[in-house]
Amino acid sequence: LKACVDCSSENELNFWKEIKQSHSEIGGVTISKLKQIIQNGVFRLSTDTATNTIEDITQLHVISHKPVYNETVYSLDEMREMQSNITLITPLMHEDKDSTKFVTHLDEIITLANLVLKLHSGGNPFFMKCTLEYPCCSNDVIQDIEFLREQYEVWNSDFTKARDDNYLLNYFTASQILTIQNGLEAMNDGIDLGRDTTHLLTLVREDLSKNDIDYAFYQIKSSSIKPTSFRNLDSHNTSVDCLSQLYKSKKLIYSLNDVGRFLGHLYSKNDTRTQRHFPSPFRENEPNLILLQSSELIYILLSIYLKESHPCEFPSHHEVLICTTDTTIEEIDIFWRRAILAPVNSDIFCLAFIGNLKYDVAVKSASLLNHYRKKFGKDKTFRLVLLCSSQSFHSSYLATALAKFERSITPSISHLKKCIFQRITENDSSTTTAQFLPCKTISFIDTDKSYIKIISSEKAGSGKSLYVSRIVQKFKRMSNTPDDVSVCTVVNIYESDCCEHKAATRMSQSPSPGDYGRVYHFDISATSGEQLTQFLFKLLILRIVRDKSGNVFRCSKRNYYVIEITRSSQSPELLQFISLFPSRDCLTPNTAVNELSDHTRQMVTTEVFSIDTQEMESPEFQRVFAYLHKLESKSSNLDKFIYKKESPETLYKDKLSNLLVLLKYYSQPQPSWCQLKHFVSLLSNQLLVCEHENYCVRFSTDLDKNWKGFNNFIVDRLILMTRDFIAPSLKSSIEGGTMDSIEDYVIGKHRKWEEKVNTYIFFNEDRQSITFFGMKSIYGRKEKETIMAQQQQLVKDCQIPPRLFGILRHNKVEFDSNQWDRRKMINILASVMGINCPPGPEFDPYYVLTVDNLKKMLSIHMRFRSNIPVVIIGETGCGKTRLIDFMCKIQAKSLNIQNMVILKIHGETTKQDIHSSYEEALRLAKDNVHRGIDTILFFDEANTSININLIKEILCDRRIDGERIPTDLRLQFIAVCNPYRKHSDKMIQKLKTAGLGMNRNLKETRE
Repeated sequence: LKACVDCSSENELNFWKEIKQSHSEIGGVTISKLKQIIQNGVFRLSTDTATNTIEDITQLHVISHKPVYNETVYSLDEMREMQSNITLITPLMHEDKDSTKFVTHLDEIITLANLVLKLHSGGNPFFMKCTLEYPCCSNDVIQDIEFLREQYEVWNSDFTKARDDNYLLNYFTASQILTIQNGLEAMNDGIDLGRDTTHLLTLVREDLSKNDIDYAFYQIKSSSIKPTSFRNLDSHNTSVDCLSQLYKSKKLIYSLNDVGRFLGHLYSKNDTRTQRHFPSPFRENEPNLILLQSSELIYILLSIYLKESHPCEFPSHHEVLICTTDTTIEEIDIFWRRAILAPVNSDIFCLAFIGNLKYDVAVKSASLLNHYRKKFGKDKTFRLVLLCSSQSFHSSYLATALAKFERSITPSISHLKKCIFQRITENDSSTTTAQFLPCKTISFIDTDKSYIKIISSEKAGSGKSLYVSRIVQKFKRMSNTPDDVSVCTVVNIYESDCCEHKAATRMSQSPSPGDYGRVYHFDISATSGEQLTQFLFKLLILRIVRDKSGNVFRCSKRNYYVIEITRSSQSPELLQFISLFPSRDCLTPNTAVNELSDHTRQMVTTEVFSIDTQEMESPEFQRVFAYLHKLESKSSNLDKFIYKKESPETLYKDKLSNLLVLLKYYSQPQPSWCQLKHFVSLLSNQLLVCEHENYCVRFSTDLDKNWKGFNNFIVDRLILMTRDFIAPSLKSSIEGGTMDSIEDYVIGKHRKWEEKVNTYIFFNEDRQSITFFGMKSIYGRKEKETIMAQQQQLVKDCQIPPRLFGILRHNKVEFDSNQWDRRKMINILASVMGINCPPGPEFDPYYVLTVDNLKKMLSIHMRFRSNIPVVIIGETGCGKTRLIDFMCKIQAKSLNIQNMVILKIHGETTKQDIHSSYEEALRLAKDNVHRGIDTILFFDEANTSININLIKEILCDRRIDGERIPTDLRLQFIAVCNPYRKHSDKMIQKLKTAGLGMNRNLKETRE
């Protein structure tokens, strides 16, 4: 009742008490806010926002200067809630005029906002980026509503007439026409068209040059007529002067008819399309409806245009419209216009997947089609086909409305692969090149001379990305492009709903193609969804993709498009579609060995079977091959052996023998190339350190014969340790990566830390000492020493002289780690990680450091050295985060700096949250790299986010949204996952009967 201080009568005091009793605090707060709004409130309508909805453009600003300046902004939802609260307490407010004014005025503002949105979406340039302000309860709103209604009718009428008179305007939405109109005004001021506007004009003419644009502009410049659609603008006067100021701030030079004539001059030299053959089941001047299974619609769509007996071009973007739930009535409207008003009867227009249209859009679409058929049907001849899946027929208003026009047709797709191949290869006689570009295209790097390539494999980690990198290297080499110049744009496709928008934005933002074009690499994840086929159809066949703002990107034949996909995680519909294009199959190592072993071995190529010669002959792989082949030979003494890459005899070129020995020592069933790469990388790094370790170098001097056999012992331990580090977390290898049985993913199926041997050897950074873990010496009857784990599990018999053990002990090598205290373990951790940890006050004394935790930290550090992804799996509260936190603190202790960023992930974590955390970690890494320490970005509970694919890209591919993450900043990533637990059948039945949640069968959802 604080507001009663300002009350001047007893009636008002009683009124507030009544409000307090009947509506608690809500009524009092509402009345207090209402008084401030009436006195100082200003409604602001602004279309200069990212997404223009009525909620986005409508705001209420309340400014107060007492006791200090304060501005409160109310959203439309908050205003509506306030309006509801006022309505509830209206009976108690007697004849309060302020409440009545606010309720009425808010309805008027909403009506005005809807009119502004209509003019904005209709392409009226005055309302594209405008701001209107009205004081609360202003009397000018009603007058402006009437005026804007009149202007909308005038604008809509003139725009419709312009579309009727200029056919090419129907290629573009209203906002796109305005973009072209603004571009012409910029050219009038001597400014060249922007990149986005130039891409937009390729909808009219693909082989567009700057000379063509200049010529078309010159033709309309001298005869332009001022637009007539904005008449009567100056006749409106208001006290707030919002609209008059808006009109005076914009000047238009070129009208809609000028834009239409400009497009006509661009198109005049482009009319080279051949006459398409209209199949016999279809009828002209009628909509022809086809109902088929959804998996067959893409193929019937292609077969309509691609006839073996009537060779034609791919369907054009203006001939085909793929419907989605986001398709607007404007897009349908201009499609009907293109189909019915086509000046030449040579094209076939197809509206596909009409079952995806929203109900209100479908109703308006049917009405517009009937209107245009009645208005233009007698004078025009059109050829129109509509495709709908039989599953969505009864739920589609447009399909049921046109059911009487259904046609029966049997799809014939046997010839499609041949037809497509002819049109995407360099030998295609119809290939056109812009006048200002060289004749040679990027397809010269492809073995099939095609500008499209599908790179697929049955399971992940089979070398698809490596194949793409080899393509990029070949392109740079053949085009003499410097190494520091980027020629490849990576587009990651995660979600099918917005993949087209994301791809268009990513490609539009990429650098302009050079003289020979650019490589576009589409990395498609396993969770891309069912609409991926439609996106690839737009990308590869229609060769036009659009972003949310209406900007387009045309896929030129000058560029090279690589689609990377894992077959086992995609739908049969998608796999059948990509089978129509040239492809390369990346095989697993085991399959490659089988292919090499048969009689066609000499026919195996690097590109087809993923046996990369450049990778196999790299020093990293050759060093491992040298040691493994040496161990396989009878004379396996490694005491004096050091790999020298300059020596020709150390080059192992036999792919079969190299693969066989690598698979033997890796010893895991069905490995991927990625797993073998990690195995080789970690082992090679360790062997390289071993060759320069003082303990091991002394063997080549022959000064001390007692060390004989030590190198063999070290290499054996390194192989066992590397194999343990690289072993997959699942006990059984799931071929192809498909989740055939959820039982394979429950917690009991994972390898557990306590079940492993954990016998490790670490080379300290000082290169003077070695740290041994989990080993004991046991003397046998024949004076052999056997190294065993602390769990008393046999590892391997090492036939080394007993004197070697004594020499190691003499050099203060401690095998029994149970005797280590906390200070000793901290020193060991610091020695291996190469950091200075001087004695002093204990840091983080509440963390219990055990030998087991120490080994985990060191194993993570070893993975960091070789750029191997680190994923930690464990139950909630088992100490995963504290383990990494302690590991970071020991590096940053003496420097008092931050070197760890934790992102706690949950179901509402967005991509922006991940990007923000990455940017923060990147900023820290740029400072910490000069101090010689790692910076860690920690994804806590990573498997609870729908953006898990972005985390995978960062963790495994070391990219973020296609951009490479710097490798020289010591920026590391760790993901933590909680294990999956499956409910018992009894528990599932209880949950069903309790009525809690929503039950869906596993086969009904791809998540």
